[in-house]
Amino acid sequence: MALFNLQEFEKRKNNPAPETAREGKKRLDELVYALTDPVIVHRSPWADMLPEWVRGQIKMERLAALMKGDPGMATDAEAMAYIYPASLDAPLDHDWTEIYLHGLVLALAFPSVSI
Repeated sequence: MALFNLQEFEKRKNNPAPETAREGKKRLDELVYALTDPVIVHRSPWADMLPEWVRGQIKMERLAALMKGDPGMATDAEAMAYIYPASLDAPLDHDWTEIYLHGLVLALAFPSVSI
């Protein structure tokens, strides 16, 4: 599934659907929430050690989810960010390591990541 559907974009650009004030406010709220909602991390003394690129990645993935019409679901980068401080507290077992690495690989595969 492509991130952007160009035919749908062209159709909407040429014939935009009328938007009520309520729908416009809802879309604006979703955009603001995607950019400003806090990042939830595991309670740990290491919680403030989350790399800055992960925070930016979370914002990008939230915006991508918003564009796909799927806001409200946690992104792969958010799942990885939650597990990150726990991995610094103690070694993760096999299952949690697999989940963490899966989220990391997906976050690094996202086009905006450059470490």
